[in-house]
Amino acid sequence: MARQQRKTCTIHVLRDDGRPPGALPGAQFQETCAGCGDCVAVCPRRALRLGRADMPVLTDPGSCQNCGLCADVCMLGAIRLTQATRAGLQTVLTMERRLDQG
Repeated sequence: MARQQRKTCTIHVLRDDGRPPGALPGAQFQETCAGCGDCVAVCPRRALRLGRADMPVLTDPGSCQNCGLCADVCMLGAIRLTQATRAGLQTVLTMERRLDQG
């Protein structure tokens, strides 16, 4: 029996200022972010890098899939889940759960 392939939909709600989706506004983001790089390390598309002052920036906004993993690992809350990234994170977690179940 052939396995039916599911179509996925990516919602692109990206910031135009280079900050990750869900990043706090301007100065608040800079004050809150510790520059630890956890968000960069977890990004499956390598859409983030640490820029000036160790602040995460989008390297290629088109490669960000709004998976929400960066917000999920941000322990200080500099990047927060948004409606789009919450949906993306739910999709990622569902796919991981299915892979784990075999």
